[in-house]
Amino acid sequence: MDRFLEIFLTLFFGAFALLGGGMLGVGLRARIEKSNGARGWLSNGAVFGGVPLWVAALFLLPLNAWLYAGIVIVFFAALILSAFLPRGYVEELGAGTLIALGFGGIAAGIGILVGIEAMRRQDLFFGLIFSGCFVFIGGGFFLNGLYALWRGKPLVMRMRRPGEYELTPEDERAQDAETRPTRKK
Repeated sequence: MDRFLEIFLTLFFGAFALLGGGMLGVGLRARIEKSNGARGWLSNGAVFGGVPLWVAALFLLPLNAWLYAGIVIVFFAALILSAFLPRGYVEELGAGTLIALGFGGIAAGIGILVGIEAMRRQDLFFGLIFSGCFVFIGGGFFLNGLYALWRGKPLVMRMRRPGEYELTPEDERAQDAETRPTRKK
């Protein structure tokens, strides 16, 4: 297997390891604090983190044990940081900012790798369209996270409608709450 595929698989499985480890950490924190919802976070984290770790072991471990070790380190770092990092640090940075930086960087990295491989194989049409989408969307998220860090305004998750979420700066969320009409009883 060539080097491109090894790095692509590492980034792909690394994204799921990051997500699963973070979910497991949130579930562990909820279990320690005896709050509701721990079971859902733990079960989803086990699926989103455990299954990709197992599949990555099948594909990457025979090829390059160091890349697989990197995925395992990302998984456990996300688990430990999301479970035991004091809430003040996460609230100061904003969970949305961390999500934007992490997944934006991974998506942009995948897009860049696919673009390089498309140029190498001279498959310009599909490769560059796929690559451009990943770089554009991932880069947008990553730059949005960097801009939030630079401004000192954390990004937070906001529900627009049931099932539809968006990342917005914290001050916009507070402003929406003030201008939102209240229901009459």
